[in-house]
Amino acid sequence: MKPDILQLVDAVLVYYAPAALGLALLGFVLWSADAWAVAGQPDLARGVYAALGALVLGYLCALGMTTTLATIRDGGMAADNGILIRAGEAF
Repeated sequence: MKPDILQLVDAVLVYYAPAALGLALLGFVLWSADAWAVAGQPDLARGVYAALGALVLGYLCALGMTTTLATIRDGGMAADNGILIRAGEAF
C-alpha cells in the first residue's frame, strides 16, 4: 500500500516521462525543419541540441522528484521490516 503522495507522483510521472520525450522529439523536428525552410538544408546539430536540452531539463526534474520520494518509500519499507531510522544521516 502506497502513501497518497506516492500514488499522486506515480500518476503524474506516467504522463510526464512520455511528454518529455515527445517535446524533445518535437524540438528536434522543429529546429531541423526550420533550418531546412530557411537555409535549404536541415541543420541536424541544432535539432540534436534542442532535443538534448529538453531531455536534460525534463529528466532532471523527474529525477529530483523521484529521488526524494524513493527515500521516503525506503524509510517506510524499512519501518515495515522493523528497522527504525532516528536521523537523516542514516540515509
